[in-house]
Amino acid sequence: MVRRGFNPKKPKGFRPSLNIENLLQEKLRLLEKDKSSTKWNTQKSRIIDRLFQSWADMIYFLESIADNPELQDVFEKDLKELFEVKPDSSKKQLSPLFAAESGGLRIKETAFARFVFASLIPHEDEYENFRLNLLNTLQSVVYAKTNWMLTRRGGRDIVKQSALEDVGKAFRWTYYLNKSNKDYADDPSRFLDFNAPYKATLRKRRKK
Repeated sequence: MVRRGFNPKKPKGFRPSLNIENLLQEKLRLLEKDKSSTKWNTQKSRIIDRLFQSWADMIYFLESIADNPELQDVFEKDLKELFEVKPDSSKKQLSPLFAAESGGLRIKETAFARFVFASLIPHEDEYENFRLNLLNTLQSVVYAKTNWMLTRRGGRDIVKQSALEDVGKAFRWTYYLNKSNKDYADDPSRFLDFNAPYKATLRKRRKK
């Protein structure tokens, strides 16, 4: 089926909205002049609320697809494009770290990689912020998914067991470091106001 208004021969580029660009640039100007602005604070609250709304929409969208194989068939190609979308190769806009190799690993130049990487910045603050908790959460999901995949694919041979143990070590390391951290989620002012449609224990099996 051809989507109306979509031309596969003419790729479509996406930029941040002018609202978010102007918000951040205006704040940098205010900080440089050591000034504050009630108008800017109001604008910030409105735009940040939109980001939270987009967050809720994305989570509901993905959880609904995860819980309904028939929706996965409809959106699978779009999801692959969404998470693997790459920046314009003609623009040098990525951090050099994306091209660097460490221990034989290389960070993929995709939107998903940029999102995760930027979420964990800054590095220099070490353990004194919520980002270590984000890293621990990410590793716990990777560990659970890895364990599920290895178990489903015919038990655990030596190679599979070794891989799972390595992932587990990284997860336990961030868990240990994170134990003494302040819980930044205490008394949140914003929250997700809907139940998850997707439960891992109730995952529907695709009909063969």
